[in-house]
Amino acid sequence: MHNISFSGPKITTVSWSDWVKIYGYAKGDSSETLLEFDEVSICLEDAEAARKFADFAKACADEMAALGDDYDHVHFAGGETPDIIIARLPDVNI
Repeated sequence: MHNISFSGPKITTVSWSDWVKIYGYAKGDSSETLLEFDEVSICLEDAEAARKFADFAKACADEMAALGDDYDHVHFAGGETPDIIIARLPDVNI
């Protein structure tokens, strides 16, 4: 396994944790208690799967930009499990 660091533009005005949160449900937990995670691994089969996920994330970003505050969330797997959901982070400063 290789550790790869993000080499994109550095965000200097805010912390990463200010603009992204990671939530999920425990597998097999019928209580549907939403948990906040410090870290998550997205494990993909190959480069093509990684590109499909990147395309999905970009399409969500485009939709979020177009809809603004009306954007809610989109399911990568259409609600099947495992699923990845890209949602707008609520503005806690309102």
